[in-house]
Amino acid sequence: MIAVFVGPTLPRARVDALLDDLPAVVLPPAAQGDVYRALRHKPKAIALIDGYFGEAPAVWHKELLWALHEGIAVFGASSMGALRAAELAPFGMVGVGDVFEAYRDGRLVDDDEVALCHGPAELGYVALSEPMVNLRASFAAARAAGVISPTLHDAALRIGRALHYPQRNCGEVLRRLAAEGHDPVRLRDWLPTGRVDQKALDAEALLKRIGEGIEPAVQCRGWHFERTAMWDELVRLHGSVSATPHQSAEDEVLRTLKKDPDRWRAAAVPALASMLASDLAKRDGKTVGEDELLSVLVDLRHMHALHSPDSLGQWLAAQALGTDELVELLANRVRLNWVISNLEADLETHVIENLKFTGKYAAILNKP
Repeated sequence: MIAVFVGPTLPRARVDALLDDLPAVVLPPAAQGDVYRALRHKPKAIALIDGYFGEAPAVWHKELLWALHEGIAVFGASSMGALRAAELAPFGMVGVGDVFEAYRDGRLVDDDEVALCHGPAELGYVALSEPMVNLRASFAAARAAGVISPTLHDAALRIGRALHYPQRNCGEVLRRLAAEGHDPVRLRDWLPTGRVDQKALDAEALLKRIGEGIEPAVQCRGWHFERTAMWDELVRLHGSVSATPHQSAEDEVLRTLKKDPDRWRAAAVPALASMLASDLAKRDGKTVGEDELLSVLVDLRHMHALHSPDSLGQWLAAQALGTDELVELLANRVRLNWVISNLEADLETHVIENLKFTGKYAAILNKP
């Protein structure tokens, strides 16, 4: 099943035609939380085209990262989809179309380039203004066709950009061109048949790509999904949508720990040190070599008496550790060791302080 977030960019009938026989759920423009909730449908892919900007909180990057983390292919084009795809391409989100490419390459930077006003769902999200990306494409096509001069093209772009997005439309641009002394008659006569709807073209390209077959979600290395307080709040507000046995087990472990504040703190303190050390090492550009990973793996096997491949495999299964998770676990230990080594002198004061707080200072001092 494909979850498609679309509103004013394409009508429902066109979405159905482009996806042909593929099962799809066509959803309204996405606001914050909508992509996360859509995961209840267990989609094979998410196609983000339209999304809200000002009327409601925009769809959150974290929701899309969560979908990627869950192995779901995530595509974006045209409007909010193009913006988010340009921002999240390094994490595996797939962008399609000219608008996406312009944001990705830095030729477009302002969000309002794709913004427009539209009517409610009951009226088919009828457009009440024209997005700047469509004006750009139309004026470029008119210039290429010899309908307008380079000077008039540049003036039309300048006027369009100066308008607040709810007031952007071809008629207003033509009126202001005339007010500045330009002659927009040929452009006015050409627009009814020559106007370019770049957002619609990009959305169609996205849906055609999905219709031709969905590639497996790209599992980009070098990042992991961080569960933050804000993410926990979103989950609380919208309910859990992912209840895999692996995640349910982790949630159960955390709930058990948090029932006992002392056990939770005992687990949280070293976890905090590991988290901060990992962030510091990454910030300082510390790379993790294969030999370092192997060295830490040897330490791990020695620590838990995992002397045979079978014992190691059983231990990994019991800890719910897959290959990628094991590599990240070892890499974070390498980073922690690196930070401890580099900050040893600075740590000494804090080590003494912690020993005194826990009451272990005297025992070490008096040990024969």
